[in-house]
Amino acid sequence: MAVGSSPGSDSKRHYRRVLTRYDYMMASMGGVIGSGWLFGALFSAQEAGPAAIISWIIGGILMLLVALPWAEMGGIVPEAGSIARIPQMTHGSLVGFLASWAIAVGAIFAAPVEALAVIQYAGGYIPAFYDVKTATVTPIGLLVTALLVVLFFVINYYGVRWLRNVNTWVTTIKWIVPTAAMIIVNIAGFSHGGGHNISSGSPGGFMPYGWHGVLTAVSVGGIVYAYSGFRQALDLSAEGKNPQRDVPVALLQVVLFSIALYTLLQVAFLVALPHSALAHGWAAVSYSSPLAQLSAGLGLGWLAAILYVDGAWSPSGSANLFTGTASRLLYAARKNGFYVRGWDRISRHGIPITTQVIILIAGILAILPFPGWHYLVELTTSMGLVTYAVGGPSLAVMRRWTTREERKFDMGSGVASIAGPACFAIGGALFYFFGWPTTMQAGLIMLAGLIIFAIYQSLYHYPMEDITKGLWLVVWLAFIVVFSYFGSFGKSLDVVKFPLDIVIVLVVSLIIHYWGAASGHETQAWRDFRAGKDVDLVSDIQQQTPSAGN
Repeated sequence: MAVGSSPGSDSKRHYRRVLTRYDYMMASMGGVIGSGWLFGALFSAQEAGPAAIISWIIGGILMLLVALPWAEMGGIVPEAGSIARIPQMTHGSLVGFLASWAIAVGAIFAAPVEALAVIQYAGGYIPAFYDVKTATVTPIGLLVTALLVVLFFVINYYGVRWLRNVNTWVTTIKWIVPTAAMIIVNIAGFSHGGGHNISSGSPGGFMPYGWHGVLTAVSVGGIVYAYSGFRQALDLSAEGKNPQRDVPVALLQVVLFSIALYTLLQVAFLVALPHSALAHGWAAVSYSSPLAQLSAGLGLGWLAAILYVDGAWSPSGSANLFTGTASRLLYAARKNGFYVRGWDRISRHGIPITTQVIILIAGILAILPFPGWHYLVELTTSMGLVTYAVGGPSLAVMRRWTTREERKFDMGSGVASIAGPACFAIGGALFYFFGWPTTMQAGLIMLAGLIIFAIYQSLYHYPMEDITKGLWLVVWLAFIVVFSYFGSFGKSLDVVKFPLDIVIVLVVSLIIHYWGAASGHETQAWRDFRAGKDVDLVSDIQQQTPSAGN
């Protein structure tokens, strides 16, 4: 084992800069439109009833605020896996490792989540794949899921051009289908009197579980998971023709489009529900293939058939994308100094092959203890939120170090002064909304990461300044995990009542944000980036390369 860069393969091969702005949009869109649109409306309605409409709007606005800092920083640092690299640059080894660890674990689970969604949705017409009584994928279904994960590995093995070519046209179809389905089902549902389901006449009224249910749906209902795919463009930053210009624009356009699409899909789900489905209340509503089955119930059998096909198409496209971007995140961890010899090998097809194999093995193993979509979604999303939140303090630091001219996307000092603290506080609140024991499970994973970091520290002696000025992140994580046990979300003790618990989380997160912002220091990673070192991997926007079709 060795720390730092390996001089071999990096100097011979580098990422190929072939992605356009449309490719970046399709990358983020491919992450956003996956299994979330297939199952999110169902699980959100179970938690919030008709008020799930509000949950999607709130979740979208919150994720837009989380995305803003990353949009600006992505324009400054167009590197592979920049969402893992930026915290290393602004705060050093401890924060860099924990952020890399959180996003890598979440990314490793992301492809299996989508693969499981394919099989679970197919259970509506292939009963051998899914056991409705236990709500788990069958052994045969798990085998097919594993084969899907292998297929995604093969596609990604042939490099970013294959990834670009496959994902772009797959995603183009992916967003057309749910958009068309949303319009058709809304028209049919309202014409059949489905508007009654979202009025005060529905069981428990418009907001049967109150604001607590609305906020729970944002996290537990799969809303944050659905929106969080926006970061895929960041993960591919090193492989674009002009990433500093294209990545920020792609991020914001995708988030705004997603808010409109998902909110109207939730309305479509609500108005398509037959009255009999609400006999035992919203929490008891259950479908294996929600929108497809509801379309059939409205007499739209042809649309149901299309949606069953898309039930395999959409998650497969997202899983294929996640397989590729996850390897870039692990590769970024290598660049942060957490390196196992051979990890940095770039194949002749221009991909980080060793990390791609790690993703393949870990992805197959991940489906064994979590044989169902909902089992993995909460844990995957909670891990991702840790890294997204770090964007708040990192933005404050990076704005101190750069000029307006260096920011290809500059939100302005006024907006940044709000977006940065909001990013961190919102990330903390969304993490908290998952409740106990999900927060505890995520905390244990982060503790494992902290132990691994301690081993690295004992071997390679990273600067002590990186440790002392990274403690704010450890304190913040520990606070949310412990406090969630006494709060009102999940299976907690409910000692600190709603909404006081949320106020406490937001206030403490804001205090820690400013601690983190003040703890930024000029790290070796930032100095290397500014000096233009490792130019094979840092995208040089002045050098234009031929398009993939040439």
